Amino acid sequence: MLWVMTSFRGRISRQVYWLAILALYLIAPAIMLLVFPDGLDAETLLANGELPGSVQLISLASMIVQVIIGIKRLHDFSMSGILAIAYFLPLINFFATVLIGLIPGTPGPNRFGEHTDRIPPT
Repeated sequence: MLWVMTSFRGRISRQVYWLAILALYLIAPAIMLLVFPDGLDAETLLANGELPGSVQLISLASMIVQVIIGIKRLHDFSMSGILAIAYFLPLINFFATVLIGLIPGTPGPNRFGEHTDRIPPT
């Protein structure tokens, strides 16, 4: 799973994509609970008019991992990873997440790798 969330290379299937997205959506809040064991409320978060740096860092890391996962999924159906920029567009990111997870992959090898769900050779 570490390769899925840390490397821009290779391809992943729809199943691995959805499992990775689910894991990401469970891991990020768990990290928030570790950082803020007493929880966060809107009043605390916005007391200064901005989010605490740790919340911003966790959010940024989560977004980067989602983009990495999306790039590998795009590679599975032979699309350029640059399309993962859709994850940075408000409202569109939800539809991009769902659409990328529904499109079937290219059967057999493509320009991004021989096999789906395998670490590509270096």
